[in-house]
Amino acid sequence: SRGMGLAIAKKLHQEGASVALCARSPIEDIGKDRALALEMDVRDPKSVDAGIRRIADRFGRIDIVVNNAGISGVTPIEAHDTAPWMDIIQTNVIGAYYVTRAAVPHIPNGGRVVMISSVLGKFGVPGYTAYCTAKTGLIGFTRALALELAPRKITVNAVCPGWTDT
Repeated sequence: SRGMGLAIAKKLHQEGASVALCARSPIEDIGKDRALALEMDVRDPKSVDAGIRRIADRFGRIDIVVNNAGISGVTPIEAHDTAPWMDIIQTNVIGAYYVTRAAVPHIPNGGRVVMISSVLGKFGVPGYTAYCTAKTGLIGFTRALALELAPRKITVNAVCPGWTDT
């Protein structure tokens, strides 16, 4: 609904793609002609399944999935409240799994899956154990899924941006 996800959606839309922008917060209107804004909570498989169904019904297929939903935060290991840690993992990793699992049946041969990971998936930062773990997990998910979907010529790649002014 903002930041990199919104920028990706706008650029794809400007280049002529039909775009579904999904978020659990309000979404900016990027154009009614080839765009669909959906409320979707990637942490909830029922929400994801319903959203992906709406996208497939509207556009007939899903050529590109961009798994960009993510949250961060300081999660020191000494913290007694595990909820922030689990929410980061649930949103960043499990959410990407739910979205991809629901979308794959609608992706034609030759389609694309893009995971937005992070440079923090390649090295650690003190206090950000949950985020680093999640982004490393996306890289592993990408590697395995690329091999799994290769027979259908669906490419699966991870992008690992650094700090971005969003």
